[in-house]
Amino acid sequence: MSPSSRFQQSFVIFVLLVQVIWIANHMRWIANEQINPWKLGGYAMYTVPTSKDRIDISKISPSGETGPLDPTITYKFVEFLRGIERANPGRVFRCAPLEPRSLRVFFEENPLLRGVDLVFIFSGTRFSQDPVAMQKREQGRVQIEWLGDSNLVYKNLFCGNVETGEISWQ
Repeated sequence: MSPSSRFQQSFVIFVLLVQVIWIANHMRWIANEQINPWKLGGYAMYTVPTSKDRIDISKISPSGETGPLDPTITYKFVEFLRGIERANPGRVFRCAPLEPRSLRVFFEENPLLRGVDLVFIFSGTRFSQDPVAMQKREQGRVQIEWLGDSNLVYKNLFCGNVETGEISWQ
């Protein structure tokens, strides 16, 4: 066997090995509901229908109850959604927290909401096998609490992981 053909054979074996490892890892992520099965190669995409993901934003009253935002005001979400898409395209990684810069962009787009405690709820439809159904399930949430007019504290709660941080405008 010539050195050239041994190199080609080794290369093909290497590529196949990498592919098998990637498929196994992809299936592990799917089994743990960490990624969207239709993304990153889609090796499990035909195991479930495509998910309809959404973000709901509610205000939190001083008593701790959530309620809708003021319907008489028009809010902007273009740059906020664009920032989320840039950081985690299609929310492929469901357990990934929301980036602080996305929160900053949200409040820059919507200055009337500065000082209002909010909760961002990320949800999507999930397939269940017993009984067979599509159900809306929460993926995670981000809670915002304002400390004065120019500082906020946020808490990301995704897949059992908690991440906190602070953003200030000065």
